[in-house]
Amino acid sequence: MNWTNVLAIFGAVTGASGLGWQMWSHRLTGGRVEVLSTRLKQEGRWWVRTDVSNVAWM
Repeated sequence: MNWTNVLAIFGAVTGASGLGWQMWSHRLTGGRVEVLSTRLKQEGRWWVRTDVSNVAWM
């Protein structure tokens, strides 16, 4: 086994570990949404407006 093989194996292991970590941490965070609901009365009728948006938390 030469240094090229050792470095290739090391790169494959660390790359796979990094990918696994990213997938696991994304799975744990789940979806993040923000819901804003407003209501108003216009011409004797009630109207409800709902806004849903994706929120990125860092």
